[in-house]
Amino acid sequence: MAIHTFGRKLNWNIHLHVSVTRGGLTENNTWKDVFYNSKTLMKMWRYAIIKLLRKKLSDGTLVIPAELQNQDLYALFDKQYKKYWRVHCAKPHKNPKKDIDYLGRYIKRPAIANSRLLHYDGTEVLFKYLNHRTKQQSYSQLHVFDFSSRFTQHIPEQGFRMVRYFGFLANRLRGKLLPIVSKLFNHEPKQTSFIWHAIVKFKIGINPLECVLCKSHLVFSFLCFGLSIKQIIIYALFHTT
Repeated sequence: MAIHTFGRKLNWNIHLHVSVTRGGLTENNTWKDVFYNSKTLMKMWRYAIIKLLRKKLSDGTLVIPAELQNQDLYALFDKQYKKYWRVHCAKPHKNPKKDIDYLGRYIKRPAIANSRLLHYDGTEVLFKYLNHRTKQQSYSQLHVFDFSSRFTQHIPEQGFRMVRYFGFLANRLRGKLLPIVSKLFNHEPKQTSFIWHAIVKFKIGINPLECVLCKSHLVFSFLCFGLSIKQIIIYALFHTT
C-alpha cells in the first residue's frame, strides 16, 4: 500500500494505491481464492474508515483541522455514510510485470516531474498537467512562493512510512509465510546478490569506488568517527600511498 497526497496540479489530494493478491493463506496454510466486488468493497472500506475516525474522536486522539473545529463531527460522519466513495478496482493481469512497472512509478517519486516544468521567469512558474475531465494537456501558472508551498506540503515528515506491507508480505511474517506461498505455486525465488557500488553506479552513473582524480580503484583502508572535513583531508594527504 502506497499513500499519495498530491494531485496533478500539486493540490492536496490524499489517496491510496493498493496492490492485493486475489486470494490468501488459510489457517491450514492452504490457498483460498478471493474475488472482489467493487460496490461491496466500497461499502466495507467506507464503514471501516468512518468507524476508525469515530473511535479516534471518542478517544480524543483525532487531529481535527481548524476549519472543522466548530462542526459536529459525528453528524459529518453520518452524512458520509450516505455518500458514494470512489473505490477503483483495476482488472487483474496475468503478467505481474505491468503491475510492478505501474506501481513502481508511484512508490517513491516527487510530486511533479521535471519534464512538466515549462518556464520560470523569476516570479512565476508555469507547468503542465493532464486534465482528467477533458483528457487534454492543461497549464497552470503560479507565483514561485505558491508553487513552493504546494510542492513542500507533500514532503512527508522524517521517518513517516509512505509504503506499507500487509498479510504474508508484512515484515514480521514474510520470512515465515512467503516460502509457504512460493511452495504452493511451485515458484522458486531467484537468489540475487546486490553489490552496493554497482547499484550506486546504476542509479546515478558514478562508481563510488573510483578515484575522482586518477580513476584508480579505491580500497578500504581505515574507519574513523568524529573528524571534521579538514581533519579528514589532512589525514588522507599524509596517509595516502
